[in-house]
Amino acid sequence: MPVRSVIGSGESNRESTTSKERSYELSEKDATALLERAVAFANSHLKTSKQYLKFEYHDQLNKYYVKVVNEDTEEVVREIPPKKLLDMFAAMANAIGILVDKKI
Repeated sequence: MPVRSVIGSGESNRESTTSKERSYELSEKDATALLERAVAFANSHLKTSKQYLKFEYHDQLNKYYVKVVNEDTEEVVREIPPKKLLDMFAAMANAIGILVDKKI
């Protein structure tokens, strides 16, 4: 499935950006390569703080979230968005799905 991306031309938010944006589609392979380059770039800037980014897949939501990990201790410093929040959202979505299934 192609990934849609919009890139602005860098003007301020006060100006209308609708005519100044470029829109294009990326294949999944290209989107993955772009994401890997972005992560490598972020990790190179985090190297001075002994931290790196790790992408985790949330099975129930079929979405990725980011962990910032301490390189020395392998301790998770931060999750973006927090996994607990994703777990709560998945539980609510599951409960809503059960309610809808029971009504039908």
